[in-house]
Amino acid sequence: MASHPRLRSTDDVTHWCGNVFEAFALTVGDAVACHEVLDDADVGTVDGLVRAARSHPCTFPNPIAFVRGTLLASARGVDAPARYWANAPEVHLDSLFAPFDCRVTVEWRDDDTRRILLEDADGTEFRTTVTYPETPLGRDNYPVLLAAVNRDLLDGTGVELVLLAGPADRWQYALGETAALDKLRSRYGETVQFGNRQLLADNQPSAYVPEGDGDVPTPDWALDGADDTDKQSPRSSDVSFAQLAERIERSAESFDDVDPADGNADTSASERTATSGNVETLLSDLSDVWPPGVPTTDIIEPNSDSTPMLGAAAADPERVDDATPIDDLFDGIEREVTSQSRESGDDADRCRQSDCAATLDDISDQHDAFRTSDDRSDTADRS
Repeated sequence: MASHPRLRSTDDVTHWCGNVFEAFALTVGDAVACHEVLDDADVGTVDGLVRAARSHPCTFPNPIAFVRGTLLASARGVDAPARYWANAPEVHLDSLFAPFDCRVTVEWRDDDTRRILLEDADGTEFRTTVTYPETPLGRDNYPVLLAAVNRDLLDGTGVELVLLAGPADRWQYALGETAALDKLRSRYGETVQFGNRQLLADNQPSAYVPEGDGDVPTPDWALDGADDTDKQSPRSSDVSFAQLAERIERSAESFDDVDPADGNADTSASERTATSGNVETLLSDLSDVWPPGVPTTDIIEPNSDSTPMLGAAAADPERVDDATPIDDLFDGIEREVTSQSRESGDDADRCRQSDCAATLDDISDQHDAFRTSDDRSDTADRS
C-alpha cells in the first residue's frame, strides 16, 4: 500500500512558526507589521497570525516562504544581491545592530581588505579585519564578512548571523539567538526543516572561509560571472576609458548639425584623443580618493577578551517608513555634502566678498586721505 505524505495541521505550522520567530526574537506584532495584507487583521497570537496569513496565498505559499519573507522584511534580516554594492555590508550590518544600541562601520583598507568596527551600547569599540580570500567569488564573498563578525565580534554575545536558504542569486541572512537556534537545529534538523523544505542554507558563513587550499561553496553565477553583461562596467571589461570616451565622442558627432549656431561642431582626432586622455586621468584619479574617509594609518588590531554589550532590542522594531537603509545613507551623504558646501564654499565666498569690499573701502579711504594731504600741501605752497 502506497504511503502518502502527511498533511500538516495548523497546529504543526503554528508551533514551527512560533519556535522560529522566537529564535529570532520576533513578536507577533513584529511579524504582522512585515505584511501589508495583515494590517487590518486582528491578530494577537501566533495561531491567529498563521490563520490570517494563510488566507493570503501570496503571503503564505508555504510555512518556509512565509517565515523567511517575514524575517527579511523585519529588523532581523537582510536580503542582498549576490553582486552587492561595495558599501552595502556596512548599511546592512549597521541596520541589524541598531535596535541593540550598537553601531557598525566597515572601513576600506585596500581593494581586498575590510575592517569591521562594532561600537556597543556602552561605547566600547570592537574590530576585526577581513581579507577576501582568493576564490571564484572574489569580493562578492559576502559570507566571509559574516563569518568574521560571528567569530571576532559576536562570540559570547548570545547572537549570531545565519544564512537563509533563498534564491541562488541572493545573499539572505538573519540575526538570531544562538541558544534558540541550537534548539531549532536539534528539533528540526541542521537546516531547520518543515516538510521537505528548509529555512537555513546548507552552507553557513564559516564554510566560505577556505582552509589552506580548500574550496568554498561556489554558486553558478560566480563561475560564469564573466558572461554577466548586466554587471559589467568599463573598468571590468576589455574596453579602456580612452576607448569608451572616444566612442562617446563619435556618437556625439551625429548631433553636430542640430545647433546651426555652433560653427565649430567638428572635432579633430587629436582633440578627441586629448579628451579621452582627460577622462581616463580623471577616472583613474578617483581611485586615490575613493572610498572616502579611509584612514592611512597602520592597522592596529587589539585582541580584547571582553564581549560587546548589546543593548535591549526594541520590542517592536517596525519599519513603517518607505525609506530603506540605502536611502538613509544617501540622504546622510547629501546632507553632509550640503553642509560642507555651505561651510567651506558659501562662507568662503562671503568672506572673499567681504574682504574685497573691505579692501575697496580701504583703498577709497586711502585715496581720500591722499587727496586731502595733497590739498593741504597745495594750500601751504600757495600761502
